[in-house]
Amino acid sequence: MKAIEFIRLVRRHLVLLIVLPLLLAGLVILLTHTPKFTYSSETVLYTGLATGSTVEMDKTFNYFVINTAFDNLINIVGARETQEEVAIRLLSQHLLLKGPNPSYISAKSYTDLQKIVPPSLITYLSSNGVDLKGGTPYLKYDASGKTDPVADSALDPDSATTDEASLLPQSINPAEYERTVVLLTRLMKSSDTNFVYKLLNYDNKHYSIKALSTLKAERVANSDLIKLSFQSDDPGICQQTLVLYNQVCKKNYRNIKENRSDEVVKYFESQLSDAHTKLNSAEDKLLEFNKKNNIINYYEQSKAVAVEREALETDYNDKKAQLAGLQAAIKRLEDKLNIQQQVQMKTSGLLDRKQELGDLNYEIAIASADSGQANQQRI
Repeated sequence: MKAIEFIRLVRRHLVLLIVLPLLLAGLVILLTHTPKFTYSSETVLYTGLATGSTVEMDKTFNYFVINTAFDNLINIVGARETQEEVAIRLLSQHLLLKGPNPSYISAKSYTDLQKIVPPSLITYLSSNGVDLKGGTPYLKYDASGKTDPVADSALDPDSATTDEASLLPQSINPAEYERTVVLLTRLMKSSDTNFVYKLLNYDNKHYSIKALSTLKAERVANSDLIKLSFQSDDPGICQQTLVLYNQVCKKNYRNIKENRSDEVVKYFESQLSDAHTKLNSAEDKLLEFNKKNNIINYYEQSKAVAVEREALETDYNDKKAQLAGLQAAIKRLEDKLNIQQQVQMKTSGLLDRKQELGDLNYEIAIASADSGQANQQRI
């Protein structure tokens, strides 16, 4: 086909080529466009990865390491495990609410959730000790109704931290909230046909992984800050999603850092234990070989004998000095006792003389009295 013929063909059907695409575009817009309000929320996290304080006075900054740390943190924010936990915590929070609360979920979203929640999920939670109406005692059962020791440790009523408890509505018990999170997580992982799994993996606009993956995390310039932004048609859910992201990301990042340190410590402890075992084995073999072949280490043994002899001589001199000191002290005590004995003997002699003098004075007094009476009788 020549160019002139193509141009004539286009001019002949020009109206159809223009009107038909416009008509189709208008139909698509008319059928798919539904006006909705979108709410956006942002939060900023301080990480301290670049300029955080440290005990190292001469710390040097490695920008490659810093950028890698920021990439790790941003990847944790976008990880599927983080999104699943945020979704389950958000769902647990809304299930435990006694009614809509604008700070957490609007009336419309709360009603929509109540419509899709199956009775089997309510029964599952209630049978495992979750109080959805109030007054249910704290039970400890697994999904089959049997005691589950692993679940008991995971459902510790004190597992909710103070920060998490302060962000919950006053009507929600923090221990019950953590219990609901554990139970829903266990149910989600049990199969791919339960309600929680479908809710997270299908197209729910609030709880699905697809909806939560729209959260954006980016570093603010070259600072220590990471900005998280999220959009939703419900203002309460929009805000609470970011709040839960903050909690979950901090917890997951802290666990990774702690586990990494623990693994390093465990590695070096295992290496130290292996080296200690090998050293003991080698020393035992060497000792056995020396005993078997009557081998002595003259230098080491003579050194040991000299050290032992010197220690014995030092100890002997110390004991001799202590003995001389004790003997001198005994002599001083004996001298003091002798002096005291002489004093006592002289004191005893004086007392005897005093007694004799008293007796003589008594006899003189008697004699004087008798002489006086004799003189009176003569008169």
